[in-house]
Order: sequence, then C-alpha cells, then structure tokens
Amino acid sequence: MSLFFSAAFLSLSIAAGALVSPSAYAAPQEGAYIVSDVKVDASGSSGPEAQSRAFASARVQATRQLLARLTLAEDRTSAGFPPIDAALADRLTAAIDVQEERRSAGRYLGTLRVVFDPSAVRRLLRDAQVPFTDSVAPLAILAPVTGTNAAELASPWRSAWGTRGEGLAPYTIGRGTFSEESGWADVSRQASEIGARRMVLASLKKRGSQHVVNLIEIFADGGRASMGETSGAGSVSGAFEQARDLIENSWKAAAIVRGGARSQLTATARFANQLEWNGLRAALTRAASISDIRVDAVAADGAIVTFQFVGATERLEVDLRRQGVLVENTLNGLQLRPAGVAP
Repeated sequence: MSLFFSAAFLSLSIAAGALVSPSAYAAPQEGAYIVSDVKVDASGSSGPEAQSRAFASARVQATRQLLARLTLAEDRTSAGFPPIDAALADRLTAAIDVQEERRSAGRYLGTLRVVFDPSAVRRLLRDAQVPFTDSVAPLAILAPVTGTNAAELASPWRSAWGTRGEGLAPYTIGRGTFSEESGWADVSRQASEIGARRMVLASLKKRGSQHVVNLIEIFADGGRASMGETSGAGSVSGAFEQARDLIENSWKAAAIVRGGARSQLTATARFANQLEWNGLRAALTRAASISDIRVDAVAADGAIVTFQFVGATERLEVDLRRQGVLVENTLNGLQLRPAGVAP
C-alpha cells in the first residue's frame, strides 16, 4: 500500500488522528432491551384488574428473559443475583406494547412486547457485579441440516427456526437446501444482499430418543469453528431451544469483557473503496475486545489505525472474523482487510 493521500478521499473519511466514534458505527444495542411475544392470561374482578395483572406478569416474565439474554447463568449464580419480583421488574420496565389481545369482563389474554430502560438495567447489573453484554452479534445466515439418521425431520427442523431470529445473536434462515459440507459459498449471495457476515450450520442428529444439534460457525473467509453440541432433547422443538440458547451463549461468552491487561496495536487497514473503509471502521468499533480506536493516516487504498484490545491476539482475530474482517501478520506488520477481498 502506497498511502498516497487523496484530498477528495480524505474529505469523505475520518481525518488522521481522529477517534472513531462508537455512536456512529456501533451495532444497535437498544434492540437488546426489547422482549417480544410475551404470552399472558390473567383473570380479575373486572377487565381493568385482569389487564393490570396480565401486564404485571408480563413485566416479570420479560425481565427474566432479558437478564438471561444479557448474562450467563453461572455469572448470575456466582454474584448471588436477587430473585426477580414484581417491584424489580416494574423498576426496569419503560413501556408495554400490545401485539395481540382479547378481553372479557374478568379476563385478559394477550401477546405483549416489553420495552426496558437500558440505563436502569445496566445500573442494576453493574451494582450486582454481574458481567453482561448488550452488544448485538453480526447477522448470521442459519442453515438447518439433518444427519442421515434424521432425514425425515428435515422439514420440521427447518420450520422450528422460522424465518428469522432476534436477541443478541440475530439470524435469517438460509435460502435453498444445505448439507453438512455446506460453506460460505452457498450463502455468499444472500449474505451480500442482507449484510450478513457469518453463517451458522445447525446439524440435527438422533441418538436413540434424543435429538442432538451440532453447531458450526462459518466465517466470510470460509473458515469454520465449532460452537459446540447440545445436550440432547426429546423433541425437535426442544432441540431448537437448546441450539438457540447455545448460539446466544456462545456469543455472550465471546462478547463479555471481564477485564485484564490492555495492549496497544497499530495495523494497516486495506480497502478498495469508501464502502469497504466504512465497513472496516464499523467492525473495529463493534469488536468487543477493542477500544480507543484512532485513525493515524488515511489514503485512497488503506489507512493506519491504532487501538487498544483486551486478551490474547487469538481472541482479537476471532472477534474481527465474526465482523467479516481478516487479520494477517505480514512482514510489514498487522494487516486488516474485508474477508473475501484479495490481498
């Protein structure tokens, strides 16, 4: 890379020496504080009383779901996290939206969306010293497959995933059919269309009466990494729930920063155009282990960036691969480039 400076390019870019603004490029976090599809069924002496009880129940249910979403069970147990009661749930809730409802004189049935106050939730978890993350994983394309001994379950297994999933590890179901040998090339066109930067291969197998799921994460550069295997469930729906939890927990375990020594790195970012440069900056900001990003120099085909990171270099590489960025050690130092772009 020549680092030949172009005034026109610099006018579209961050000036050398500037910090990358987290608010400008960070992955959306507020969506992590919304819990949808909460089912309620409550009775009371009147319609308003039944609704009030239903809403109170929704707050408690949603608070439990939210805390399970943002934290790991072992961390909550270790910290001695208090039980979720109506008073705590009410303190954390900002609003309730009605998705569906049915009313009668003394009964309320509904499906509700509960919106939380992010500041209140973060304050609660920090005060309780429970590690958490509200960072949303890069969108994944989910490819459901079945082993040869579970081929008859192919249709219900695909149906169990729906068309998309939300939470901290969002996904969109992959188009077409897949096998255990499928890779990034099978979803690259769809990924380009929707901005997905990773793929999850969810392989369902039967072991006796149990349904077991093996999960493989596939990166945009074609690399593969095991996400683990579920413990086994007696039904396809149970296998889906276990697999969904494992995907979420895999992301949380990677995204939660537990402290440790910070190191500073300077790297060369390689790109072909402004769009790729924007993507690289966004990826650096989203990576959980990276902070204090500074752009030292910008040219038409690359930039020099300096940042702090926590943990081993291997974690940094995985963090960025999940964001669609390759990390390479070269004779000229560390280089970053979009996955799928030739060096």
